This record gives sequence, C-alpha cells and structure tokens, in this order.
Amino acid sequence: MKKELKIFLLLGPILSFSSLGSELNLILTDHSRNHEKVLYGDDNREEIFSSTNPLYQKLALSTAALIPNQYIHQTQNNLFQIVANTLVNDFAFCPYERFSQQITAAECSGFLVGEDLLLTAGHCVENKGRRKGSCPFNSSWVFNFRMLSENQDTFFVEPDDIYTCKEVVESQQTEKHDYALIRLDRAALKFTPLELERKNNLKKGTPLFMVGHPLGIPSNPNPHISGPHL
Repeated sequence: MKKELKIFLLLGPILSFSSLGSELNLILTDHSRNHEKVLYGDDNREEIFSSTNPLYQKLALSTAALIPNQYIHQTQNNLFQIVANTLVNDFAFCPYERFSQQITAAECSGFLVGEDLLLTAGHCVENKGRRKGSCPFNSSWVFNFRMLSENQDTFFVEPDDIYTCKEVVESQQTEKHDYALIRLDRAALKFTPLELERKNNLKKGTPLFMVGHPLGIPSNPNPHISGPHL
C-alpha cells in the first residue's frame, strides 16, 4: 500500500503537516475555535539547518513569509537583506528564551500550491484595514527566510525568492473557514508546489508537525504538536 504524507493548514503563521509517509498531499481544514492556549506540551521546535529529517527541510522550501517591504532592503550585490527587531525588542521576551534573539519580520505564512499560487490564512488578506479579498499592500511573499547557522544574525535572500500578490483568487474568514488563495506576480519556478488533497480525511490522533514563522521569526519546524482537537 502506498503511504501518503497529508498536509493541512492551521490558521495563523504556522503550517501543519501529518507525517504519514513520503508523498505530498495538502488538506485545507477548518480551524476557527478560540482556545485559551496557543501552545500545548513542550516547545520542541527545531531549526531547519539542524533538523535530521530531510522531509522537514523539503517542505520548508515550499513555504513563504509575508514580510512588509520596509524590512526588505536591496544590497549592492543584487541580494536583499531582511532587517527587523528581535523578539526581545518587539515582544519583551527574556533574552534567555529560545529564539528570542531572532528577528521578527513576518506577518503571515503561506505555502506554494501551484506555479504561481500560494495558500495562506484568510485574515492575512482581510484584516489590518485591507479591503475584503484584496492583496496585502506594501508587503512581499518571501521564500528562504530561515536560519542557516546557529548564530546567524543577518538574513539575505535572492531576487527570485521575493514575490508580490497579483490577485486574491478566493478567500474566506468566517467562524468555520480562514483561508486565502493568492496568485503571485509571476511563477515561482525555483520552488516545488505542494499537492492539494480535497477529501480532508485526517482523523483525531494523526501525528502532526508544523513548519512556519511563529511570531514572525525565521522558518522552523515543530516535529510534534498536540492540542485538544488534534
């Protein structure tokens, strides 16, 4: 029997995946419940560069961060540097907390589902004073916003890592649904789209892991997540 890797979207700046095998299938799911807690269990997030699981590294390459253009600066060697405050500065994290010294630049996370199509949360295009279903203004979708070494404090990306929103193909932000399908300004041929699974046959207790930009920091995977509805 062929095993499958089934992937689904949770609201907020984190993408969730179920680790059932090697083939990529992506599932769009409802997740609108209000909880008192955001994190459950231990904080076992990893850095992509230190992960021993090649699947995490592969999936992370298909994810992007929505970053305000004010944090993206072109350099003389045709690269773009992402410059922002750290969690210590912007969120008053204690300096000894994990990831506290990393910059917080991203507003949302998304992942590629077609050559020029990206899936994200609906509130990423319908909140913050934006017209319903309109492209995020003064922001770009940036791939490869991630740590490459333990003590990295500067972040550079290439021109073909940066895209803008051309149109919002479809979006919903209701009590049951929170998603948006975005068409990018050009095809992201450097990256591999994830396959969309429409049956949504995940069951409670399915092992899950996440990849995303929690609190806007560089991408990192969480190998094991749990919660009252998972």
